[in-house]
Order: sequence, then structure tokens, then C-alpha cells
Amino acid sequence: MMTYAVPFVLFGLLGAVGSHGERLILARWATWSEVGSYALMSQLVMAPNVLFVGVVNQFYFPLIFQHDPDGTGKVVRSFRFYLFLSVLGIVVITIAAATLGEFIIPIFSSKAFLGHEHLLWFLGISAGLFCIGQQLVLPGLRMNKPEIYMPAKFIHSGTLLALSFFLLPRWGIDGMGVASLLASAAYVCATLLANTWLKPTMNPAVSSA
Repeated sequence: MMTYAVPFVLFGLLGAVGSHGERLILARWATWSEVGSYALMSQLVMAPNVLFVGVVNQFYFPLIFQHDPDGTGKVVRSFRFYLFLSVLGIVVITIAAATLGEFIIPIFSSKAFLGHEHLLWFLGISAGLFCIGQQLVLPGLRMNKPEIYMPAKFIHSGTLLALSFFLLPRWGIDGMGVASLLASAAYVCATLLANTWLKPTMNPAVSSA
């Protein structure tokens, strides 16, 4: 259990560096009102995405570990459907939050936070990609190899911080939104690459699926 859990502790620390580092960098180059607007919009799109994906995971994870605990590839089709359902839900949530942002923001805060609603598109897609990246680690978890995704977490946090330093002084909080989106895209790509490394050690049924 300790061997299995330690990588998740490291994942959490890297996630904290990314999220809190993002706020600290924002506070250096943006006004406090802009920091507040960014934080509010980030939560408006992140919270429903995480909640939705969490509910889907709660139903699916026990099933896949019960029916395919060693990752032999018996449930590849259901895994694809699981990802499709997650992507569909994330797309609906992002479109709803981004298009209705002008009406949603005053409900959860005040009209004083209006003015950067276009960021909801960047932050919504960023949150969705990050959640999908989190779901793509399931093949490694089934093989008891969570550590294979450590480079992906480093890439996400490092890309976010590096792009923030480059884009934030030039584009303001819009730059942070772009940095968040690109970092999440890099995270998904790195996770997919890690899964390709798993294939040589997996059952042929998985490799050919």
C-alpha cells in the first residue's frame, strides 16, 4: 500500500506547486481585482468538471478493477466509452459555463468581476484536458505502475510556471489563461506517451486494441 500511495503524494505536491504558483505569479504582475476575477472563473469551470469526472470515476473505477484488475485488456471497449462519456460531459460543461458566463459570474460573486468572461473558454478547456489527463492514468494504475506518470506531472507544472513567466507580463491574465491551456494539453500528451511505453509490457490484447 505504501509503495502504491507514495507516487500520489508526490502528484499532490506537484499539483500544489502548479496551482499555488499560478496564484503567486498572478499577484506579481496583475492587479488584485484581476487575480480575483481569474480565481473566480477558474473555480467556476474547474469545480463542475472535477465534480462530474469524480462521479464518473466513482462508478467506473470499482468495475474496471473488479473485472480487469491486472490490465489484461478485457475491458478496453468500456474504457473507451468511459473516456467518451467524460469528454462529452466536459464539453457540455465548458460550453455552458463559457457561453453563460455573463449571467453565472454575478450569481456567485458580483458584477464587479465581469470583464474577462472570454477567459472561461481557455480555463474551461484547460480544466477539461487536465481531468482527461487524470483519467488516462488508469492503465498504469491497473498495472500498479503509477510512477510512470511522474514525468507528466513535472511537465504540467513546469510548463505552466514557465509559460506564466513568459506570457503573463505580456498579455496579463489572458496570458495566464493561455499558459494554463497549453500546460494541460502538454499534460495529456505526456500521459498518452507514458501509456505507449506501457504497451510492450501489457497483454497483446491491449496492444492490438
